[in-house]
Amino acid sequence: MVVGIDPRTPPRRPPKRSIATVAPTATKAAKIPDNKGPNMIFPRYHDRVNAFRERRKEMLIFLLSCGSDSYEYEYEQNKKNGQGSSEPSEETDLEPATEPSSPASEPGQEPTGEWIQLSVGDTHNCALDAQGTAFCWGYSDAGQLQSSAESFVEVEAGLWHSCARTATGEVRCWGCQGQDLGQCDVPMGQYQSISTGQYHSCGLTSSDEIVCWGCGSDRDYGQCDSPQGTYSHIAAGGNHSCALTTTGEVECWGCGGDNQGQCEEPSGSFVEIQVGVAHSCARSEEGTVECWGRSQFGETIPPDDTTFSQLGLGHIHSCGVDDTQSVHCWGCNAGPEANLNQCEVVDGSFVYVDGGTGHSCGLTTEGDIVCWGCGADWRWDKGQCDTPTGF
Repeated sequence: MVVGIDPRTPPRRPPKRSIATVAPTATKAAKIPDNKGPNMIFPRYHDRVNAFRERRKEMLIFLLSCGSDSYEYEYEQNKKNGQGSSEPSEETDLEPATEPSSPASEPGQEPTGEWIQLSVGDTHNCALDAQGTAFCWGYSDAGQLQSSAESFVEVEAGLWHSCARTATGEVRCWGCQGQDLGQCDVPMGQYQSISTGQYHSCGLTSSDEIVCWGCGSDRDYGQCDSPQGTYSHIAAGGNHSCALTTTGEVECWGCGGDNQGQCEEPSGSFVEIQVGVAHSCARSEEGTVECWGRSQFGETIPPDDTTFSQLGLGHIHSCGVDDTQSVHCWGCNAGPEANLNQCEVVDGSFVYVDGGTGHSCGLTTEGDIVCWGCGADWRWDKGQCDTPTGF
């Protein structure tokens, strides 16, 4: 659940990278060099962020307009946004969690085994290896690549932050240096699943309740208003969040600043729900998919006569793994990200797929990660399409 970079006023071009990428027709993953270039796996991000701020002295903030025909962006100079908070409620008596510790691995360290989980963010991705070590790669302008040294069972990549969950249900989040709206202030508790959005995150607690945090004072459209009830799935998006009740019904909230229909829930029973910036999709037990919300680019129109086993939504596109383990993507018909190849799926057998702003990644049946998209435009290629084989 991600947002994009303004194609009309691009940031300063980063130094040329020597990292290999995977073309849409590639079948073999490329190996990332050891801790070199601007997309180091675990960079000394404090130095990079300070240099970045000193060089540019500006932040590029994306705002999605409520209009039906176009995106609008706000380009702010030397502005530091309000600090978000995650005040514990009286009912749950939650407290902020601790900050993540040292990096999960030394640069160049090879993980043993295969990849077991994947999450795609705006311009970065995160994955877990078989030992539960979290690895993140791509663009690091806010420390979103700097993970904790703990072992995890789930990892999620958001806009400028990342989160991961331990086997005991604790959640750690990192990043947020660029724009701290509270999305890294995790309420204490035991969680069974988590989801990262644009400026917020949500978690499903061990008691099947939903807790959301982040948003900040100027990015709060109701997407952090935790609903009442018991739930089985949670998905955090742009300015909205959705969940499935324990009976499979869809509930969405937020949309206060960007209501394009993504909170108009469909009827019926579902087993999976995913959300993008301004659209949502849900999958039934039979594998049929229903999408709603903004549909300027075809992102709410899944292919006909296809049943799916898993879904993954990006900014203005959607993807899914069908019953034959092939990946389908839709929603790249127009718009600023139409020619970035994020819908040109590579061949292979997949068990999982997820979408970002201008790219997509999939986890194969052999435990490999393959990414595609980014196009030929350097404004969009921040290293998030470099496919990892080991760090």
